[in-house]
Amino acid sequence: MSDEMTNPRGRSAQAGFTLIEVLLAIGITATVMLTVGTTFHIMLNARDVVDDLAESSEAGPRILKLIERDLRGLWTYNVRNNAVFRGVQADVNGRDADRMSFLTTTDSVGTVQDLENNAHRTTLCEVGYLFKPNPRFREVFELWRREDPMVDDDLTTQGDQGTFQLVYDRVKSFRVRYYDTLGWEAEELFEWDSAKEDKLPKRIMIEFTIERKRSSRNVVSDVEIEDFEGAEKKYVRHFVLPKRLEGILQADNARIPVLPPPPIEESSAGPEGPAGPGGPA
Repeated sequence: MSDEMTNPRGRSAQAGFTLIEVLLAIGITATVMLTVGTTFHIMLNARDVVDDLAESSEAGPRILKLIERDLRGLWTYNVRNNAVFRGVQADVNGRDADRMSFLTTTDSVGTVQDLENNAHRTTLCEVGYLFKPNPRFREVFELWRREDPMVDDDLTTQGDQGTFQLVYDRVKSFRVRYYDTLGWEAEELFEWDSAKEDKLPKRIMIEFTIERKRSSRNVVSDVEIEDFEGAEKKYVRHFVLPKRLEGILQADNARIPVLPPPPIEESSAGPEGPAGPGGPA
């Protein structure tokens, strides 16, 4: 008799998979997928950590560069009561959060409308660096830059006046110190008001600490634990104001902007100079 007649179910048994083979295939597939998924998750976490580190490394120099740009444009001419610079000692939730406000010629970010509703960027505006509590975490606060092209008698006006730009949202402390003289023996001052001093500080020291974003935060009752991850970065820079600003606010010492003289026409007589006594005939 043929094999089909001896075992009529032999062909169907050879064409399929046993339960053990199916379970084994499922197990191998699950193991491979789990390995791929775990590797992909680790790569994503590593990318987030690198991005956070890069962001915090760039944030500090970016903040210092922004402040330096504004300080280089200090405006001092024809201002009532010499109210051109004001530094105030302040805090947010018990942490140092000193504020600065001054007039600067840095081109404004916001615009103003003229009588024909055309938008213009102003070349003189009030600029202030101030802080607000972080709505998510109590131990850090936000650094904001206030800009108001409508200059008035109050440099520290806040409220809704002007344009507010979020500079960084994870600042842990921000200290500003002022010096009337240069050198390491200079007295450290906590506040400065040009309207009272009738002069500008010769040197400004800015020291701040920022924290990088953490993918997995350690928060207990809304209070962060110690910085065991090395997430905090501290920056310190001394800004020495230009020598031309010394005594600029004193009486009869204002530098009044004037137009430059017209260019001198070059002589067409050649490199030896124009004709004249002792010159070529």
